[in-house]
Order: sequence, then C-alpha cells, then structure tokens
Amino acid sequence: MFTCKQAEIKSAFNSQNVRILLDCGSSKTFVSENIANTLKLKPIRHDALTIYSFGMEKATEQIYPVVEFQLRKKSTCFCKRVEAFVIPRFLGALVRGVDKHVVQFMSERKLQLADSCRDDETSSIDVLLGSDLFWECILPEKVSIEKGLFAINSVFGWVVAGANLLRYGEQNFSQNIAKMKNVAVMTDLKLFWELDSIGINNECENLSLSDKKFIDNFENNLTYRGNRYETKLPWKSNPEELDCNFETAKRESLLKRKYYQTKLLSQFWKKWKDNYLLNIRSFHHFPKPSIERNLKFGDVVILEGNTKSKNLWDLERLVKVIQVRDGLVRSCVVKTKKGEFKRPVHLIYPLKLSET
Repeated sequence: MFTCKQAEIKSAFNSQNVRILLDCGSSKTFVSENIANTLKLKPIRHDALTIYSFGMEKATEQIYPVVEFQLRKKSTCFCKRVEAFVIPRFLGALVRGVDKHVVQFMSERKLQLADSCRDDETSSIDVLLGSDLFWECILPEKVSIEKGLFAINSVFGWVVAGANLLRYGEQNFSQNIAKMKNVAVMTDLKLFWELDSIGINNECENLSLSDKKFIDNFENNLTYRGNRYETKLPWKSNPEELDCNFETAKRESLLKRKYYQTKLLSQFWKKWKDNYLLNIRSFHHFPKPSIERNLKFGDVVILEGNTKSKNLWDLERLVKVIQVRDGLVRSCVVKTKKGEFKRPVHLIYPLKLSET
C-alpha cells in the first residue's frame, strides 16, 4: 500500500480534486459515494462482490453500482478512463501526511511529491486504486530514503512506500488483507429480478407513488373465482377527452384511395402498352369488299416473314390466286427467289391495288 496522491477526476457534469490511495491488495477500484454524488456519476452496471472480513466465518455478498469517470493529473499529463465500485465510505480512511524529514529529502533531490498533505495533517480517502490499475500507475524509478522507506515514481508523481518513522519514534504502517469474488450481474437481469420480486420482497421495492398506487389497486381488487384469479382493469378515473379526428382520418382515407387509383391506372396503361400497342397490325380498308377485296394474278405484294420488322419482309408477285365457292380469294401462289409457295391471304399484303 502506498501513500496518498492528489489528482482530478472528471465526469460529464463536473470535476473534483481527490486523494487517491494505491493498494495492490485490493482486486478492484473503489470510489466513495460522496464523490459519486458530487460528480453525478450514473451507474453503468451493477456487480456483486463476495467479501471475507475479519472475524467472520462466512462471506457476505452485496451488489454495488459501478461508475465510470476520467482520472487526470495535469502536472504529468496523465489521463485514463476508470471503472470503479461505489461504496458508502472508506473505513479508517484518515491518512496522515508525509513526515517532514521525508519532505526535506525529496526537496533536496528536486523530486515532486504526488501528495500535498504534510506531517501531522490528516485527510480522508476518496478513491482507492486496486491491483487492476496498480501497475499501470507505477513507474520503474525508485529512490531509497532510509531503511524500509522508499520513494517510487508514478504517473501522479513521487509516492512514499514502506514504514514511516514519525517524530515520536512510533512506527506507523498499514496492512490490508481481503479476498473478493467478483460476479458480473447484468443490469437487465437485475431489473428483471426486481420486477419479478415486486410484492414478494419489500426490501427491493423503490417505486414511485403512481406505481405504488397501481400495485395497491391491483391487490385490493384481486379475487379468486372458479380456480383462477380475477382483477379489474386499471381504468383511469378522469380520462381526458380527445379531440375529434374525423377530418384527419377522412383526409388519410382519401390520400390512400388516390394513391391506389394512381397505382391502378399506371398498371393499366403499362399492360395496355405492352399487350396491345406492340401487337397492333396495319390493314387495308376496302370500301367494296365483294369486288375490290380479291387479289388478282400479277399483283405485287409483301409476304409476311418470321422477323418483326416489316422493312425486312420480302417483296413478291402473285402467279396464281385460289378462289373458293363464295368467289373470294382465300390463298395464293407466290413466286419467290427460292421458288413458288402457297400462302394464305392473311400473310399477304398488297403493295398496289389495281383499279377495275
């Protein structure tokens, strides 16, 4: 255990100069509840500590809040984020300052002490840094002051460790023996347990007035009927009157209808374009179908091919027309480059109509 040092801890709301005690016998870092309240430090989680104390055969397990703050020392430009357990207070935390002959020894060698408390002055401890941060704060430099007393450099400045001989010849030393078991308890699990134990464990209840009123109403109206429990719904005694929202609902309904109509119309025009416009076929209108509709020998026609583009269809001549009993031409013999072929009239398009 080393003597105290002074540093600054900072939260999101405030900062405070505190006295820190380095203790490698402690497995965790602790901060006093007074400092946590002053800096408005909010718990980030809750952890359980199993502590074995002197004179006790069984360990006691308690849940403590864990807070996070920034530890700084301006003179050495040290800065670090620290997580610490919040405890009500440090027992026997009045620590005496450094003796005069030690201060004189350090001044002669121009070594800056981390603690400003001197001689018979006493001050309380605000933060205890345990073994989780102990070796991060200690530097390798060491100076022997006298037998059993050393000055060791740290990130906070020079600290004194060992037996301190006071001016009355009494030897002052501190010893700390502790065994701790750290059990991580998630905040959500703790809140779930507190919620599940409402009405069973009164010690865990820390409810607001409205919550207590709700629970009292639930317990007073709880009855057992037909092998099951029944209770009344928690209706409000004076419900607030809501404004009429008919116009808002009507406008929302009209907007939905308009959106649906626009979407439906867009789908209709898309299908009409894909399924109708692209399949339209040009045709000739004959004012007198009974006379001019028939094709004749020698007519120049366009023969429909396999390609969609009409510009690629072949230009051919009729060498024979075939009439049926109604006197109309139903098929023709077309002469092409590859020979003569018989084709129906719906695949033949007259290029020029002869006059009668």
